[in-house]
Amino acid sequence: MFYESINIPLWRALREIRGKAVLDVGCGTGALGELLQQNGNTVEGITWSAEEARIAAARLAKVYVFDLNSAERHRTELRRSYDMLVFADVLEHLLAPRGTLAALLPLLSPGGKVYVSLPNIACFHVRLGLLCGGFEMSKSGGALDETHLHFYTLKTARELLRGADLEIEKVDFVPAPSVWFYQAFLKKASSEPPERMAGRKDFRFYERWVYPLEHLVASAWRTLLAQQFVFVCRSAAEKPGGAAAG
Repeated sequence: MFYESINIPLWRALREIRGKAVLDVGCGTGALGELLQQNGNTVEGITWSAEEARIAAARLAKVYVFDLNSAERHRTELRRSYDMLVFADVLEHLLAPRGTLAALLPLLSPGGKVYVSLPNIACFHVRLGLLCGGFEMSKSGGALDETHLHFYTLKTARELLRGADLEIEKVDFVPAPSVWFYQAFLKKASSEPPERMAGRKDFRFYERWVYPLEHLVASAWRTLLAQQFVFVCRSAAEKPGGAAAG
């Protein structure tokens, strides 16, 4: 399975950033990292897949291939520090997400930021499925992707990050209706390398015209209408007293 994904609220939070050293943890084929690299940042990525790494290597400054479940063992392979750590749609796939965060957070430079996106298991289509007695895992992604080992609500996602000694500065979300429709009726699982997402006309149309309106409507009840939550964090150890807020 190849992961070619650009998280729109995450990209919008990062698109004005320039000249930073970025570690894209779980970079997939490097779709998001490529946009950051084009903006003048130095982006390195980590993926478990050699096939994804071959695609990402042409887009990013450097790509490491190893299992994030043993990130502590591989940490010495990475550069000394990064201004930004990005965990986009990856922690839910890991055996011990908090352990992976603990292994990689020491690489964050002082004043650096951590960007995390996590799926919302409480979104409307999962709730409707449970109401009807269903909890069917999917081969084509989404909140019920069959490779997910952990499931989060907004509350438990906050608890994960605070438990990893992160202070949450901002919370955004991916609206669910369009994503659900696409995952349920249009997207098919494929073992073939995907089309470059940033260049697709449907992605550019959705980001410019559909997403802003959908996001506005979904903000009225984000715990029900969010597909994912996106968090901007910093190390709580840098805050006086070391206590996480958020």
